[in-house]
Amino acid sequence: MRIIAGTILTLSAFAAAQTTASKPIEPVSQPAMQPAGPVASVQTIDDLTRKEAWCLKYPDIKGPLSARLKVRDQADTLDELIAKAKPTFLWRNDPREMSSDHGLVNLLWIDETPGCDPVFRLETPFTLEQDGQKTRWVLLDMQGGDNDQQFMNQTSNKFMPARIEVVPDKPEYDRGYRNYAIVKSHNKQGGNVYEIGWFAWSGGTGRWEYLRVFYLWQDAKKKWRIIGEGPEESMGRYSGWEFGGKSVESEIEWKDQPIHPIIKFVQIESHSEACEQPSGLPGIHSRRDAILEISDGAKPGKLRWLSDRPYIMAQKGDTLEKIAQDRAAWSMAHYSAKNPAEEMQRQEKIRNAWFKALVFLNPEISKKDVSAGDRINLPTSTEIAASLQAKTQPAGQ
Repeated sequence: MRIIAGTILTLSAFAAAQTTASKPIEPVSQPAMQPAGPVASVQTIDDLTRKEAWCLKYPDIKGPLSARLKVRDQADTLDELIAKAKPTFLWRNDPREMSSDHGLVNLLWIDETPGCDPVFRLETPFTLEQDGQKTRWVLLDMQGGDNDQQFMNQTSNKFMPARIEVVPDKPEYDRGYRNYAIVKSHNKQGGNVYEIGWFAWSGGTGRWEYLRVFYLWQDAKKKWRIIGEGPEESMGRYSGWEFGGKSVESEIEWKDQPIHPIIKFVQIESHSEACEQPSGLPGIHSRRDAILEISDGAKPGKLRWLSDRPYIMAQKGDTLEKIAQDRAAWSMAHYSAKNPAEEMQRQEKIRNAWFKALVFLNPEISKKDVSAGDRINLPTSTEIAASLQAKTQPAGQ
């Protein structure tokens, strides 16, 4: 987060800045589902021709494939490739909502054997350009072997083909994400809702990992429907001393008339210090709520964000002043002081900006003591930057 030094807004000036200089900007890393057409017709994907041409011009993979990657199927067009693949479900990605390379479309197959749990296969088509050959659309298989540099380069930041079996519980992520599928909820009249996690990683010193999570519903009559995709999870290193990412809490409610599931989410974004470089910065987080409801079952429903800005739930001992101080500490940590006087002035400006923003956004809370469990709305980093840039007099002048 970059904070630009400036003067401090009064409350009225902050209100004006919010509506003019800085409209609230929501995070764009969460994958919001967009309706796609039936499996039988990939051409229902909006702007397919333009997007397909872009993917062919800038291939996902160039040069000889790693020994661990094999082409299973190929075609000159995406439409032809999907016609060969015959997935159970097909839907597109929205490139504006991605923090990692999700590909253009998602393909999902469900393999069923009587008396056994289903097995899910997830894949996204890639474009491959090799010397002397026309760029083409391919589906890949991954073989066992060592993670050599070629394999790492060609799979970094990509969601690779995955065969995912049902396990009793969602894996713990102490050593990174893993693919998984679980029965998230069972209802005697409604059937089972399956949660399917699909991970990717990115190279570099930050070693970011991403987890996409999908929900499928098999009703009591054994009919499959796709519910959609929840908020993305992620974790990695922002810098040499800062860790962070997004985690997600979810719960399923069953509704009647007719019976169907809805899924509620809380996405939690966090920042913390690296253990090897402690400097006393407090760990901070923010929350956003979302809900996912089924569409027609053939295409995914759209993830709907319920909160228009991030928030936290107050803990025992919290005050608006303390919250402002903790948030400002992270803003100030991104600067190196030129001299002590300048540093003190900068710190005061940033703390004041956070405090005034919290008072403005939480008028009822500002009239009383903060209680544990109070919801505290937070300004965005863009709003704080705008308040510091605004050419207004400091409060009280």
